[in-house]
Amino acid sequence: MLMMLALFLFIALWTYNTGDPGWSFQGSDQAVRNAGGRAGAWFADFFLHLFGYLAYLAPLVVAYIGFLVFKGREDILPRSHAWWLVRGIGLLLAIIAGAGLCSLHFMDPDVQPGPTAGGILGDLVVSGLYPTFAGQGTTLILLAMFLAGLTLFTGISWLQLMDTVGRWTLSGILRLKTGFQDFLDNRRERKSARELKKRRETAVKKAVEKKATRKPVKIEPVVARVEPSKREQKERQKKLFKDKDPGGLPKVSLLDAPTAPANPVSAEALEAMSRLVELKLADFNIEAEVVEVHPGPVITRFELDLAAGVKVSKITNLAKDLARSLSTISVRIVEVIPGKSVIGLEIPNESREIVRLREVIASRQFDDLSSPLAMALGKDISGNPVVINMAKMPHLLVAGTTGSGKSVGLNAMILSILY
Repeated sequence: MLMMLALFLFIALWTYNTGDPGWSFQGSDQAVRNAGGRAGAWFADFFLHLFGYLAYLAPLVVAYIGFLVFKGREDILPRSHAWWLVRGIGLLLAIIAGAGLCSLHFMDPDVQPGPTAGGILGDLVVSGLYPTFAGQGTTLILLAMFLAGLTLFTGISWLQLMDTVGRWTLSGILRLKTGFQDFLDNRRERKSARELKKRRETAVKKAVEKKATRKPVKIEPVVARVEPSKREQKERQKKLFKDKDPGGLPKVSLLDAPTAPANPVSAEALEAMSRLVELKLADFNIEAEVVEVHPGPVITRFELDLAAGVKVSKITNLAKDLARSLSTISVRIVEVIPGKSVIGLEIPNESREIVRLREVIASRQFDDLSSPLAMALGKDISGNPVVINMAKMPHLLVAGTTGSGKSVGLNAMILSILY
């Protein structure tokens, strides 16, 4: 009921009209324009003339009394008469001092319908204190009375109020700071994402334009089978008679035969891999073009033609990042390729071919050396056999020195390994 009464008083004050019949009205016009009716018009006219601006606190006071009554239901013991007396004295002090302060500092006859902003009560208070204490003294006395009355009426703790306001202020500043920092971080991330997307789109656009005008990537053919030597072909022919003194070298057939690669890589896949390498390099602001691809039994080499001003060391430092971007185990950068102005990027094959010793020994290259110190090293990245003649490399024929300082040759060691 008190809450509803507070709402009614607020509506009456808010819709006050000086032409409504009321306490200070003189005339024959009986029309009521106040939303609270005749009772609202009388209440608003009386309170505004008596208390001035302070009349607008009347609904709040009634609402607060209703809150106190509602809260008192939870108490085990009822409120004493002294408790209500202290509250009443505090309310009276706050009203008197507030009316005096309004009358002393907020004079505005054009807005306030009463004599002054503090009403009749404010005029009485100021007229009694001002001649003795002047303006500043009267203000200090009324301000102290107002705060004391407000404290007695509401029971508020000013220290607790300051602590609460300080806590809210610090919490608000922290939230604003955190929110602003999050906003800057999100903005920075969105900006970086937009720049990366823009660079990627530009790189894709350049790649499309370059693809329309560029020459196709030269893909070297995969060496499917090593060209056999005459020795192997002769060994395939069975002899009618057994040799009494066979001598010579042991047969190549004693070694394991090579197996064909399980999953040969197609030219389309190598072409797509070349485009992927160019795009990943573009993500690191490196402009390069794949000119040749050399698929081998174990690795595939992509020969890159770098743009002007791009240093090879920049790509070398990105070997691990490129391996991660290309989803491979490792990436090897060949900085110098003899006879070419390009660099090499070697990527391991998904399915690696096993290089057998028989392939190299039974090859035509090994047979053409016709040297007792021919040595099989394996295959190059293209799959061709690699053999050397140890007799033409005297610096490789010295294994070390004995305790007396004599050199030890590799001839007997190599012969024992091969035969």
